[in-house]
Amino acid sequence: MKNITKIIAAAAMLSACGTQLPDFQTTDDGIEYCFVENNKDSAVAKPGDVWNMDFDYYIHDDSLIYASRDVAQDFLMYAPKGSVADGSVEKGILMMHKGDSAVFRASAEVFFRDVRKMKKLPPYVKPGDRLTFHVRMKDIYDGAEYQRQIDEYNERMEAQELLILHDYVRNEGIAAQPSESGLYKIILTPGTGTGTAAGKKVTVHFVGSFIDGREFDNSYKRNEPFTFQLGAGKSIAGFEEGIATMKKGEKCRLIMPSTLGYGSRGVSGRIPAFATLIFDVELLDF
Repeated sequence: MKNITKIIAAAAMLSACGTQLPDFQTTDDGIEYCFVENNKDSAVAKPGDVWNMDFDYYIHDDSLIYASRDVAQDFLMYAPKGSVADGSVEKGILMMHKGDSAVFRASAEVFFRDVRKMKKLPPYVKPGDRLTFHVRMKDIYDGAEYQRQIDEYNERMEAQELLILHDYVRNEGIAAQPSESGLYKIILTPGTGTGTAAGKKVTVHFVGSFIDGREFDNSYKRNEPFTFQLGAGKSIAGFEEGIATMKKGEKCRLIMPSTLGYGSRGVSGRIPAFATLIFDVELLDF
């Protein structure tokens, strides 16, 4: 039903503009555009403001690639502060007022390279292809005020998370003190020899769980130890910090607040935002 609704809405927008290129206007850098609704008395975004849009795009006019409403109720995107690549759909969106709806046709190559920051074009896109974008500008937020509200929200959520973490530490009778960053480390089995250090390649097994005991990852079950170079930014901060203090053969438990894990973003479908993580780690080799 959702897809049918999207197709009907897309057809209505295209019908309002006409499907022939002469019905579209064209900017100096080749973006074709047509406004379905144009609220010229409403605000346009300043650099750094936040767009709240419905944002769908198609290839060859009718093959849907992405629909923002399938991902989230609000699709938010910062209006660029610096220069925008010629032919980028962002230049078209910069013309939009709050409440506008528009259709744009622009270079697929520019979009994936400069907006999506992809090094290679997707396999379904050929050089020279153009994308059709259906955009409805639901709202425009002042960038500084929006960031202030985000920061306040993050502070509240982090404070709530720390209360839950402190309750967990007290209830579990954990005597270990957190590091300056907030990481708790509990040695389960001592190791031998010297410890690891930044720059060394380490191999570990681990079990990852949430503070309520639910397991989200287990390298033992996959029979796939995790190998990475310490200090190269290949793992989350709490993992890096804890493993850097381990000795070969050591097993330990790392309890880390979200500021050392996946923070306010989480990992879609796997790790919620503001999630305290617990890792039981075994250092196999380095």
